[in-house]
Amino acid sequence: MKAIFIWQLFTFPDIFECTIKVYYKSSPSSSNGLEPKNSDGNGNCTWSWKVGTRTTPGDWKIVLTAEGAGQIETYFTVTE
Repeated sequence: MKAIFIWQLFTFPDIFECTIKVYYKSSPSSSNGLEPKNSDGNGNCTWSWKVGTRTTPGDWKIVLTAEGAGQIETYFTVTE
């Protein structure tokens, strides 16, 4: 499985450093692809990571932070 997540900062045209933390049942994810990023000229931060085949199905929290712009929490769903 692969997850792609796009976060629109609505801060055009500023550039921010963005971080993402993905929390599964057992622990926060350390998957490749979840490294800090700089938003593009349109204020977008984009991450892509693989969801393990043994990941427990359910709704899992994502915490997104943009330096100087704030933080939000959202959820995504893993299905079988």
